[in-house]
Amino acid sequence: MPSHGELTSDSQSRSIDTVVAWIQRIYLPRRFVRCCPRLFKKNNPDGKNSNNDDNDKEHSVHDIPLISGVDHVVNGSLPASESIKICGIRPPRYLFYMLSGGLCDVLQLALDLFVHRVLVVEDPSLCWAIGFALSIVARHTSHRYLVFGKYVGGYWSSLGRMYAGYSIIIFLSTSFNFIMTRIAGVPHYMAWAITLLWTGVVNYFILKRLWSFGGQNNKENKKAKAEGAKQQVFIKRKERDLEHGADVRNHLGELKDSTANRRSLKDDAEIHARFS
Repeated sequence: MPSHGELTSDSQSRSIDTVVAWIQRIYLPRRFVRCCPRLFKKNNPDGKNSNNDDNDKEHSVHDIPLISGVDHVVNGSLPASESIKICGIRPPRYLFYMLSGGLCDVLQLALDLFVHRVLVVEDPSLCWAIGFALSIVARHTSHRYLVFGKYVGGYWSSLGRMYAGYSIIIFLSTSFNFIMTRIAGVPHYMAWAITLLWTGVVNYFILKRLWSFGGQNNKENKKAKAEGAKQQVFIKRKERDLEHGADVRNHLGELKDSTANRRSLKDDAEIHARFS
């Protein structure tokens, strides 16, 4: 018999899947899509229009979801930068890096405030170094799901490489922060913001190299992406087959009705000829 913890975990998983499925069932209004020819052409290369009305419950294969690919992020098969599409268009990877980094910057600021005000550490450079070092664990997880994808060599190996790569940035940024606060006399959190601006850009290029680790992770992500694309093609093909089958059934029904009508007219003519 499953334990209470397993039942709770299964229930949470089903709830998350339900929310993700609901999000991915939100489609752009067709009138809006038809008003944007470039958007329609990009997501409907064969140029076919849907004949269904806006109030139809069933969606055509040519309908454009507001957001797609969330399920791949939740199950961890692909990062958001390689699976998420908004209105059928994939945003650039750096946008997801900014989102991931921004969330972790808020955490780093909270850690800096905690060290400065609760632990009463007066040195701004030391507060920066401690907050930055502690936020790397959160950055590691956030970048895995939003930007770069699966860990290469396992979680701990990837985290160790990240700390090794960030060690140079921690030293350089702490030194820069020290010069800003002690020599230039810049206030604590103004120097914190200035230091954050340039480290964010440099970190992206360091992480891009560290995470790929000789291209192994890129190969894994491309493989997962190819498998996901095959699944999407298979699903769309099935949907087209179903639509085609419905069209054939409707056509056969019309032929059947037409044949029945002709037989009825023929019978009426024979009866009329017999009694006339």
